[in-house]
Amino acid sequence: MNRSVLEFGLGIVITSSLAVSGAAAGSATVENLKQDYPRPHTEVWFKLAAGGQIDAAAGTASFAGQASHVGQFTTTAPINPWGGIDGTLISASGDTLYYYLFFAEDLPSGELRAYFRLVGGTGGFSNFYGGIQGPANIDEDGMFTMSVSGRINIPIIDP
Repeated sequence: MNRSVLEFGLGIVITSSLAVSGAAAGSATVENLKQDYPRPHTEVWFKLAAGGQIDAAAGTASFAGQASHVGQFTTTAPINPWGGIDGTLISASGDTLYYYLFFAEDLPSGELRAYFRLVGGTGGFSNFYGGIQGPANIDEDGMFTMSVSGRINIPIIDP
């Protein structure tokens, strides 16, 4: 993939993500998420480090890595029409964690960042939710790395 195609694609992602995040800001509040996940929750620090590749021709992104509370994971997911990635992290145990991911340039610093929204899953991840972000690098071939972290909410397990 040449640099101009990648820059064009990132331009679409940045523009789309700003529009989507602006539209979603009014509706996707923590209080709305808490209503969707009524079990008692606690806030924990969540870290994820991964690397993979965006295949623009196939319209997919594949990556693997390590995440706190998840362990090793893999994922292959479609790139949605707005340039984001809607997917499922599959842990070594087979439990899944659903996510929405997009890359955008941080305007003050010019740094490329990855933004994750975790929205539940199966098994032990059924009521995880929250947002994490961090630095990312994407090369001209679509290979990328990211290291994201932030606070998420997980259910309190009753003894």
